[in-house]
Amino acid sequence: MSSLEEVRVPPQSALRATAQRAHYRDCYRMDVPTTDVTLDDAVRAFFHGAPAWVRQAMALRDRVMGRLGYHTQGPEPAQSLEGVRFEPGTTLGLFHIYERHERELIMGSDDRHLNFRVSILLDQEPTRTWLYITTTVELHNTMGRLYFGLIKRPHRLVVRSMMRNIRQALLAAPTA
Repeated sequence: MSSLEEVRVPPQSALRATAQRAHYRDCYRMDVPTTDVTLDDAVRAFFHGAPAWVRQAMALRDRVMGRLGYHTQGPEPAQSLEGVRFEPGTTLGLFHIYERHERELIMGSDDRHLNFRVSILLDQEPTRTWLYITTTVELHNTMGRLYFGLIKRPHRLVVRSMMRNIRQALLAAPTA
């Protein structure tokens, strides 16, 4: 049985200092009962982990926000991840990769209304791996506050749903 819980940003996360001063932060943790998980496996599963209802909601968000001049996702990044190097400077849809560490990848986007960061962190124990996904948001103006006010509740549902899908993908992977 998997355990998915909201927790504090782990002390080993490079996003911890940013999280302390962010306008919004959340962190979820889930166990994956294997030690054969790599950071690239987890990041790839993140991009493949969006349920259909999330992809549809993002397409609607892109149509509306694109007309207002905001960043949009563009082509779905999950379609072609073979050979992609998850390194700083790479951009996949809305996500620009800012940092990569041995067990953590930090990505996000900066826009005129808000900046967000997402951390995917693996903490391996002898019999399992803990997967952490942390989100931080810095709001810049009224539009940012309005926009984030609308997506805050759905965001939490999206992250939980994606984490369950990521876990399934990691357990089904040939290395797991």
